[in-house]
Amino acid sequence: MTEPAAASAQVPAHPLDWMRAIAGELTAAGLTAGVRETFAWLDLNVERAARQPRLEDPEAHLDADGYAEIRWWNDPAASPADVAARISRVLDAARLSPGGTR
Repeated sequence: MTEPAAASAQVPAHPLDWMRAIAGELTAAGLTAGVRETFAWLDLNVERAARQPRLEDPEAHLDADGYAEIRWWNDPAASPADVAARISRVLDAARLSPGGTR
C-alpha cells in the first residue's frame, strides 16, 4: 500500500475516484475490494481474498461519507472475555490515524 504521508497529498476530489483509489490500494494489499455505485448509493466492500469465502472471514464496508463498518462472525461459544477482547482490539485499531499513531 502507499505510505500514509505520500497518500495524503493524492486525495482525489470526487468521491467515486476516492473510493476507487482505496479499492486499488486494498487490492494491491491482497484483499478483494469493489466499489458499488447506484443512483443513490456509493460504497466500498472489502473481504479477504480467498477462493472459498468462509463464514468466519471479516468484511469491511466504507461509504462515500467516510463511515466505515467492520463485521465478522463470532463463535457463540466464545467466552465473554474473548469476545470483549476482540471488540476492544478492533475499536483500538479504528482509532489509529493513517500513520499508525493516535
